[in-house]
Amino acid sequence: MNKYGIASVFMFFFSMAVFVSDFFNIGLLGRSLPLLILGGWILPIVGLFSAYKSNSGILKVVGYIGNSISLLYTVGLPFAAWLLWKF
Repeated sequence: MNKYGIASVFMFFFSMAVFVSDFFNIGLLGRSLPLLILGGWILPIVGLFSAYKSNSGILKVVGYIGNSISLLYTVGLPFAAWLLWKF
């Protein structure tokens, strides 16, 4: 069960690396949209589920908080900006 915690933290770090590289226009493999969707949306959701399945400990907490922050920055803030821009 501890492997789920390690996987969750790895998913968090990878999604943050994708987000930071996109934010600063560095791009990991250019400006690949499937990589941005995978790294910004799919991996944090899977990371939250794997953090839920892991044993209690620091990896579980880091997985929950990190993947939640990653989802907030890649999904929540653009959606809120879209709502405010639209209306």
